[in-house]
Amino acid sequence: MGYPLIDVLRTGQRLKEACIKKNIEAKEIKQLPEIFPDYIGVTVPVNIAPLNFNMTDDDVDEMFVSVAGSKTVEEISSFGKEYADFDVEEWHDFLRKNKGGKLTVSVFVLKNGERFKY
Repeated sequence: MGYPLIDVLRTGQRLKEACIKKNIEAKEIKQLPEIFPDYIGVTVPVNIAPLNFNMTDDDVDEMFVSVAGSKTVEEISSFGKEYADFDVEEWHDFLRKNKGGKLTVSVFVLKNGERFKY
């Protein structure tokens, strides 16, 4: 049984807001996250399926992933306990709008009661 979509979205938004507010900061980790599959540094074709992934660290309680494009102000995001799972249609639309640009992926995690940002 899954979680109601609206509750998942609200929880994900709260985690993101908690991680980026000045008064409740996430500890910034000065290394790339260990993810599987390892997509770090790849060139993303505009017609590729969503690059869903999970953290290799089993101690992660929650994960929020935000992808920003250099050609748009909008972002796409995913929230979950186990892995980043982007909507296919949103992903393809986002890639079309950012074709030829740069994607920046921010990974926020809650681990053992602490917030971290990669």
